[in-house]
Amino acid sequence: MPCRKVVVEYCEKSIASKGTRDFLLQHAASLAHANPSVEFVIIPRPQRAPVLRGFYLNGRTKVISTHNMQATQIMPKMQLILDSSGAKTHRLKRTPVASTSESARGIWSPMHDDLPQH
Repeated sequence: MPCRKVVVEYCEKSIASKGTRDFLLQHAASLAHANPSVEFVIIPRPQRAPVLRGFYLNGRTKVISTHNMQATQIMPKMQLILDSSGAKTHRLKRTPVASTSESARGIWSPMHDDLPQH
């Protein structure tokens, strides 16, 4: 698994961090048991927005905000961090479409436009 460490940051009093606190109470132990190769760190940070930070073996990090999310919404975000490789995303190479036949509509010309009705 390329994810080596997950840091959960949240505020102990903020309403925006309530879902993160609930998530930690409900799922933290089971996540740690299910992923023994990943280090889990929980950091209470007063007056800060809650975030999940994933640290990967290739040196990259991924940060996902959990601001105002419910505990059920945070689990897919945590799974995304755990399942990601940490590799940089690349655009897919798309070649332009080439056709040997003419369009069914034919070639467009401004002469084919209808004149505006006044």
